[in-house]
Amino acid sequence: LPEPARALSRPSAPRDAGRRTQTIHRTIRSGTVVQFDGDLFIFGDVNPGAEVVASGSITVLGMLKGLAHAGAAGDDAAVIFALHLRPTQLRIGRRIALSPAEAEHSPGPEVALVSADQIVIEPYRGKVRSL
Repeated sequence: LPEPARALSRPSAPRDAGRRTQTIHRTIRSGTVVQFDGDLFIFGDVNPGAEVVASGSITVLGMLKGLAHAGAAGDDAAVIFALHLRPTQLRIGRRIALSPAEAEHSPGPEVALVSADQIVIEPYRGKVRSL
């Protein structure tokens, strides 16, 4: 006899189901300022002299060499992810971090987040660690 059909359960809605997302499919050039109320995804680079500001998290699928401000409305849980993280300045919530002249970077993607009341950068290993 065939097995009885099982009802498939629908996954519960994500925690931030109503959060807005903006996707940009181009490089952000020097002198350009991009601001968005929500999460920002950039498929391209953020060049030096460019600024990306979001009230949520920022994801750059490319090189981040400009200024990035995630959690601009005060969200310290926001993160900044980039395939290559070489910013002139990072901001998360109220915190600011400058990129040191001779910074050591992992060869792969990195994520910046607030930990112990400061911005830390760590290699991305499939998920952002719990705070």
